[in-house]
Amino acid sequence: MMAARQLRQALLAAIDGHGSVVLLGGDVERFSTPCAQVMVAAARAAEASGVTIRLEDASANLLAAIDDLGVRGALASWIS
Repeated sequence: MMAARQLRQALLAAIDGHGSVVLLGGDVERFSTPCAQVMVAAARAAEASGVTIRLEDASANLLAAIDDLGVRGALASWIS
């Protein structure tokens, strides 16, 4: 849960007042359901605010977790 809280705070700060945000996911080893929920909420908030988010260099573990948790559709516009 701590990681999800930190992710939420970081995403809120990044989205606020920015036109685009780039997330680097190459070092992600584990990705929990709460983190996925935070990212889906951030995707919705960013879209409503006109902010684009890109996820670059996502690790295989991160991409697998996104698929396993069923959130790829919600994050599709992020994944490059």
